[in-house]
Amino acid sequence: MPRASLVARRAGGFALALSLGAVAAHAAPNIGQAISIAPQVSGAIGSQSISMTAGDGVVQNESIQTAAAGSAHLRFIDATDLSIGPSSAIKLDRFVFNPGGSARSFVLDASKGAFRFATGNSNHDAYEINTPAAVIGVRGTRFSFDIVGTRLTLTVSQGQVIVCPRGLPRSSCFVASAGQTIAALPGRAVALLSGGPSAPPLPPSPPPPIYTPGPTPIYGPPEYGPSPPVLRTPGGYRPWPPRGNGYWPPRGPGRWPGGLGPSGPRGPIYGQPNGPGRTIFGANPPRIFGPPGRRSGRRPGTIWPPFGGPLQ
Repeated sequence: MPRASLVARRAGGFALALSLGAVAAHAAPNIGQAISIAPQVSGAIGSQSISMTAGDGVVQNESIQTAAAGSAHLRFIDATDLSIGPSSAIKLDRFVFNPGGSARSFVLDASKGAFRFATGNSNHDAYEINTPAAVIGVRGTRFSFDIVGTRLTLTVSQGQVIVCPRGLPRSSCFVASAGQTIAALPGRAVALLSGGPSAPPLPPSPPPPIYTPGPTPIYGPPEYGPSPPVLRTPGGYRPWPPRGNGYWPPRGPGRWPGGLGPSGPRGPIYGQPNGPGRTIFGANPPRIFGPPGRRSGRRPGTIWPPFGGPLQ
């Protein structure tokens, strides 16, 4: 026979029978019934506690606890099934049912032990199971979970279950699908133990760059380096270049543009003997002479002034 309340279930004897009507009138309505009970299962509301038997009704705010050898199978008004394993404790926290029997709110507080849960005729948004590690939202139909200390281990048999760890934002919620087993701890991300690929680990951070001094930079080819030394001679400046390299136009050892012959003891004087004029490099500033025979009075093909002579 379904119980009206814990007090009514304890009632016995003729003296108490006279007050049963008043007690039953104020008793909370049943939200479900115990389908099967193994030994040593108790239900309590506040300070009142009594052993449960098969067929007893259960009410809102009732805490159910099983001993080491106890177990219970509860069925609620909306046909939701809850199986409670040994050494377990759960509170039937908040229930609001529609006239048709479906639940608008179905909240359980599980603190320890092993449980199996199968949804009934209610909308999945109505279900909520609170545990020390996480809040369980139901999107599917069948799953089981264990609570040891603050650790939650959950396996989905059918449908989906959303697990939101305590102390983390809602974006950290994990949707476990059928065949998956997850583990959760307060303030920690949900870990996928089996049943599917886990999220890939983050790549390691690159090591910080190591700056080492490099070689002295070279700006351009060597021919653009410092100019060769300049040798002062009577009457002006004449360069003293290495033989056959380092100057334009290029030439071989002892060969100079225009067939001027080898350099003298103080270096060559560069010019354009076949051009319209003569440019004497080394003078400061360079001096340009007209065509041969006009200003210098000398025959074409010669250079003025001669080696070692003054610049005029």
